[in-house]
This record gives sequence, C-alpha cells and structure tokens, in this order.
Amino acid sequence: MLSRFFQQTSVLALPWWQRVLLVAPVCLVLWLGVMWALGGE
Repeated sequence: MLSRFFQQTSVLALPWWQRVLLVAPVCLVLWLGVMWALGGE
C-alpha cells in the first residue's frame, strides 16, 4: 500500500518544499518520541 503510493508520487520528483513538508512531521514525531523517552515519564 505504501510502496504503491511512492510509485505513483516519487518523492524525488517533488519540489524541495513539498519534500520538506513530507519529512518535517515525521522528524518532529520522532524527536518528540525521543524527548519523551529520555524524559523518563
């Protein structure tokens, strides 16, 4: 399902700002997860 999405819309074919919009939320969630884990709560 996800691979089909990437075949239809190649991330490399997108403008740089659309790539940033796709990657930024993922990085934000990962960063928040790490901060939460290191916080020990």
